[in-house]
Amino acid sequence: MRSVEPTGKQISYMEFINKFIDQQDNFPSIEVMADFFGVCVNSAMDHVKALEKKGYIEKCQDVKKYRRTSAFKVFMSVRPERLAA
Repeated sequence: MRSVEPTGKQISYMEFINKFIDQQDNFPSIEVMADFFGVCVNSAMDHVKALEKKGYIEKCQDVKKYRRTSAFKVFMSVRPERLAA
């Protein structure tokens, strides 16, 4: 369950994840996110873990992958930037 709103940096990660999935039809790896944001893998993982803790993404069972939750999709669908596009 989502407890708090994502930070600005977490929103950047969410936007990247959303765009990546739209283009690649797959959740980006931690390494891909780290490379895109110019940070170490541990830093990217910290953001992913924070999004997981807030309920925006979740781990898939039996697979080392994540997926967007309904909270993620709702949050992204009502973002002002998305409405203006």
